[in-house]
Amino acid sequence: MHDDILLRNAVANKSSLFDDPLKEIQELTALISNDIASLNIAVSDLQTLQNMMVADGNYSEDRVVHSTAVFDDLKNKLMGATKKFHDVLTTRTKNIKARESRKQIFSTNVARENPLRQQPNAIAGPSPWASSDSSGSSQPSEYGFIF
Repeated sequence: MHDDILLRNAVANKSSLFDDPLKEIQELTALISNDIASLNIAVSDLQTLQNMMVADGNYSEDRVVHSTAVFDDLKNKLMGATKKFHDVLTTRTKNIKARESRKQIFSTNVARENPLRQQPNAIAGPSPWASSDSSGSSQPSEYGFIF
């Protein structure tokens, strides 16, 4: 499981706009989540078994101390792996947000810099050949045409 987390960490730290192995990340995330859940169940079962054996009184004090130390060590390692996994997921989320922010900035800058991608401005007034004079008088327009 530790190797899976390291691999997931390496994949999560990729920050390229074009290199996002989403499917691989989702598969690794599901695999690690399942492993952590299974290990949590196993540790819980181990604790239950340990408590039952201690309650029976069949173990010496040294054996109880040893089994408690082993159990605590396993529990701490599992908590550490779970925290690392959580940190990797947090890093991945931050990288996705940063990438989306860069995309937004890039898209906004491209639209501002590329006049072909911008929407045409609305025409301010009527076209020069349109006659707005309804009185029927024939006056030359600013272009010299008589309407």
